[in-house]
Amino acid sequence: MASVEIECPQCKANTYRLLDAKTGEVICDFCRSKWIVPSLIQKSETEKFLEEQAKRPQVVIDNTSETDEQLMQMISGLAGGALSGGARALGDMIKRVLLIVGGIVLLVIILIVLFFVLLMR
Repeated sequence: MASVEIECPQCKANTYRLLDAKTGEVICDFCRSKWIVPSLIQKSETEKFLEEQAKRPQVVIDNTSETDEQLMQMISGLAGGALSGGARALGDMIKRVLLIVGGIVLLVIILIVLFFVLLMR
């Protein structure tokens, strides 16, 4: 921080102590009067960063490429139900696996119920 020449508004002395860096409050070493010096207010790191960013020129880049557009079309096509042959086969295979797993779980539940029914007799 650069040195700042400040004098007391009451006694005109130029020796003081900084009481609070956030508010810029100082106290005179001679007459003990307090006042605020805005140039002594210390900013937080976030405030300094935001000020530096505001000074920089803002550049907006349109980086959408043909590949990005194709990807978006593919995703929207999958969401809309227009599946390609490979994706359709994969979807069918997943459905079959889920059906088999569901059948196995149902069979296990039935066996457990039968076991407890026979055990209770």
